[in-house]
Parts: sequence; structure tokens; C-alpha cells
Amino acid sequence: MTPYQEIEALRSRVAWLEGLLSSVADQCPPEWGLSLQKAVFAGLLFRANGRVVEYGTIIAALWPDRECDSATDSIKVLACKVRKLIGPFGYRVRCVWGVGYAIERDKGAGA
Repeated sequence: MTPYQEIEALRSRVAWLEGLLSSVADQCPPEWGLSLQKAVFAGLLFRANGRVVEYGTIIAALWPDRECDSATDSIKVLACKVRKLIGPFGYRVRCVWGVGYAIERDKGAGA
């Protein structure tokens, strides 16, 4: 890949990330009681429409100044907290080991 192609690929990635972040917190109803950070995390997953959101994307959205290794544990804790808060509303946060997270309707929930 030439330097120009790499720059264009990075610009495209930044535009995609900015699109994800625009009003991601609005994806979550207030009755879920999510803090802004939890709402951004859940909103990223909802915006992906069932696709896995990679760790790097989550880190870039929530902690752009942190390294991937130092933020991975924070993401696990955040996912656990969001999982508990949105579970009663019929959603579940699914971990794809070593890749990232996705959100889906809990088929067993009545909500």
C-alpha cells in the first residue's frame, strides 16, 4: 500500500468512526439508566446492527488516548455493566473473544 493509499484508508476509517459516534448515545432509551460512557458503548454496538465492533474501534471511541492493551480490561468491565443494565430490556451483549463485542436481541426474553 502506498503512503497515499494508507492516508486515504485512514481518512475513510476516521469518517466511519465519526459517523458511528454522531449521536450514538441517543440509541439508548433513558429508562435504561446508562451513564454517557455506557450509552456510547451500547450505541456503538447498536449502530453496528449485529456486527462485531472491534476492540480498537471501542477504544478509539471511549478512550482515544489509551493503548489497546491497557483499555481491554476496562472494556470487559464496561461490557459487564451494560449487559446487566440492558438485559431486562431484552438485549444481550455478546463477546467475540479476541475481536470485540456485538449486541443482539435476547431470544429468550419477553421484552
